Amino acid sequence: MIDGTVATHGRLDILVNNAGVSGSTVPDHDDVAGWQRILTVNATSVFLGTRRAAKAMARPAAARSSTFVDHGHRRSAVRPPGLSRSKGAIRTYTKTAAVRYGPQGVRVNSVHPGYLPAM
Repeated sequence: MIDGTVATHGRLDILVNNAGVSGSTVPDHDDVAGWQRILTVNATSVFLGTRRAAKAMARPAAARSSTFVDHGHRRSAVRPPGLSRSKGAIRTYTKTAAVRYGPQGVRVNSVHPGYLPAM
């Protein structure tokens, strides 16, 4: 997808890391397999997307305008531990990515909305 965007438009300006699963996708919140599933989808996907897109977004100082937006929910006592941990990992990784990719002209931000029930 990133290669196709660069091939078609000549550059990549933004990546929104918004993949995620909730605790309802695992039957047992204390099961290691459930923990790993949530962390893989919610946190590892952010790392992989950021790592790949950063190469396409790096710019010379005169043309800096790329942005990452990482999406993470705020922690809640009713959320399963894997979900809370994955969202915390996104928040921490966003800070690390900002320090790492900022000098290359890539802004990295995260948004952490509260839980919004279905209407």
